[in-house]
Amino acid sequence: MKSSGQITTIDSAQKLLEIPVISDNITLDGILEERAWGLAAYDTTFWLHYPIDTGQAYATTEVRMMYDESNLYIGLICHESLGKPIVQSLKRDDDGSFNNSDFVAIVIDPADNSKNGYYFGVNAAGALMDGNIYQNGMYPSVNKYWNNEWSAEVSARGNDLIYEIVLPFSTLKYKNDCNNWGVNFIRNDVGRNVTYSWTSFPAGKHNYDLGYTGKLHFNEGLSEVEKKKVILIPSISSGINNNTETSEKVNYTAKAGLDAKVSLGTSLNLDLSINPDFSNVAVDKQYIDFYRFENYLPEQRGFFLENSDLITSFGTYDDVSTSPSESRVKPVYTRRIGINDDNIIPILYGVRLSGEITDGTRIGLLNTHTEKRGDYSAQNYLVASVQRGIFKRSAIKGLFTNRNSIGDFEYQKEDYNRTGGIEFDFTSEDGKWSGSTKLHSNFTQSNKTDNLFYGLGFTYYNKVFKTQNWMEHVDKNYSPDIGFIPRLYHKDSFLDTTYRFGYTHFTNKYELYQFKNDEHIIVMGEYINLHTYLNEQNRLNELIFDLGYWCVFSNNVHIVLQGSYNSFDLLIPHDVLGNQNPVKSGTYTNKNLFFLYESDKRKKFKYKFQADYGEFYDGTKFTFSGGPTYSVQPFATITLNYNLADIELNQDNGNVTYHLISFEPEVSFSTKLFWSNLIQYNTQIKNVNFNSILQWRFAPMSDLYLIVKDDMTTSAKNKNFEFSFKLTYWLGL
Repeated sequence: MKSSGQITTIDSAQKLLEIPVISDNITLDGILEERAWGLAAYDTTFWLHYPIDTGQAYATTEVRMMYDESNLYIGLICHESLGKPIVQSLKRDDDGSFNNSDFVAIVIDPADNSKNGYYFGVNAAGALMDGNIYQNGMYPSVNKYWNNEWSAEVSARGNDLIYEIVLPFSTLKYKNDCNNWGVNFIRNDVGRNVTYSWTSFPAGKHNYDLGYTGKLHFNEGLSEVEKKKVILIPSISSGINNNTETSEKVNYTAKAGLDAKVSLGTSLNLDLSINPDFSNVAVDKQYIDFYRFENYLPEQRGFFLENSDLITSFGTYDDVSTSPSESRVKPVYTRRIGINDDNIIPILYGVRLSGEITDGTRIGLLNTHTEKRGDYSAQNYLVASVQRGIFKRSAIKGLFTNRNSIGDFEYQKEDYNRTGGIEFDFTSEDGKWSGSTKLHSNFTQSNKTDNLFYGLGFTYYNKVFKTQNWMEHVDKNYSPDIGFIPRLYHKDSFLDTTYRFGYTHFTNKYELYQFKNDEHIIVMGEYINLHTYLNEQNRLNELIFDLGYWCVFSNNVHIVLQGSYNSFDLLIPHDVLGNQNPVKSGTYTNKNLFFLYESDKRKKFKYKFQADYGEFYDGTKFTFSGGPTYSVQPFATITLNYNLADIELNQDNGNVTYHLISFEPEVSFSTKLFWSNLIQYNTQIKNVNFNSILQWRFAPMSDLYLIVKDDMTTSAKNKNFEFSFKLTYWLGL
């Protein structure tokens, strides 16, 4: 197909795609045969991005783009595919499978400020992947749990794959008078084990980095584009529950709820949720818990996700490289809302206002109300934030949160917890330097002193070196009820008492990269991580030192080897094994070795395992986790994972061996029908857990779920059984 549209040109600064308005109707079929596609803006110049980032792409990729009053239209033709495309799964938003499949993706920055945007991806079988992006220092924070309405179709023509994508403007937040957006296109060529990009940028940078987009210009502007003003998402659910632990009779439930999305202009949105039901949210995968502090788990509930950076980006710098067990300070951790000690507390309603109110100024307002349940009183939660962009990629941010108990339909004036804070985030135009400084205060009726959190630091990145250096101080009374500050709390299980101790944390991370790209090694690196904790008297409380090496071989095998040194003062006796024999407080010095091996994730049969061995308090610890995955591409995936923790302490504290086995079969009957299962056998908590969700997407963004959850003891005694269904329908007005 020969296009008569405008050809993109490249200059020393950026690429440009000038797209025309069309009036023809477009049939979404993955063929691109309509006359309008011949008038679309197009380009065929793509660059190598990973693991090689110099030179033009090995295979030709053709991008075409145009728009009308309602939609953006993107066509991508991937020429010269090697053999049959590799597709791991048909399931939507399955990022592990998606990233190891042949796919294309578009990255969009509607404000063209390199701070916030979206990505939309399609694999070679038509499975969709989407999310919103918040540029956070060295790496973008990618929220894969965000979902919205858009469509794509894929077809094959010889060795070419043709992708046709339709993005409704109603899915995006943008300003009518902004006719220039940031844009990039990504192609994953699994057969050649390379990734291509429309713009050229360093291999160590994430595919969806907003700092390396080209320009998208709307030839006729966007002022006349119409958006759906209201989207209604009614839902109904019903089920049965049999909890034998509480000796309750079989309980029958029925529930109706309503979500609404109201567009207040093109860049500001009001979201309402009445009587929400989150029964279809996947359960958290269990882990053997021998940690002193709580692990950080992701939010998966849809209501809390859109523009979530306005609410959750405050506090400690974290990114895709931050592990769940790594210490952090977050004044807002939305999993505290509607969940208390793993007990579900029903949310009566939620209201969220988010988006851009003026050029460079974004606001976020979240208010939710939970009902009284047992010993838990009704609560109202308020989070308000503002971000004012300065320079090219920096911002000043303010935050206020409030939790207030509700009794007899009145606020309990003395039962509140409030946090206020201000932060400055800086990122250089080239993205190499970033930094932040912050000051927060937390107030309750009884604690109005020793209640500060403050910090500062910076990151630096280039192709061969990156570093993070941070200092954070937490006073003992800085304790946001909806926050995540696990290191502040020290539980004495024997006395059933929790103490708070303030601390100062210094983080220093250094990493070297070598992109070999030879017959043996693709890329490798060495790293040093140093965490230093001072107590309230500014004396050393803990020192953690990691020295590691990692490598990705030419056959896509990945290894990590790490040695660690940890010296710490245990402030409160800790019942590590849960046997009422706590480890005594005192000073402990532990050393251990860690090894990880992961096979080629593109293959039908792959496996991964990791192990570490070393000193643990006054004893030793050996842990192992791993197992195989087999794919019947792209329809089914079966994963078996085994976790072992063998802990030997002194005679007074005892020994234990824990086992955790998980079996995870998933079936994708089509891109509309999925069946996900997770079975977990955990000897630490003496529990067998079965979760099964059948999802049918019968219309755009409209789903029917059948859900089975069953908890048993390891001796097969039933504890809790649930069967439910949920129906949602997406209605645009």
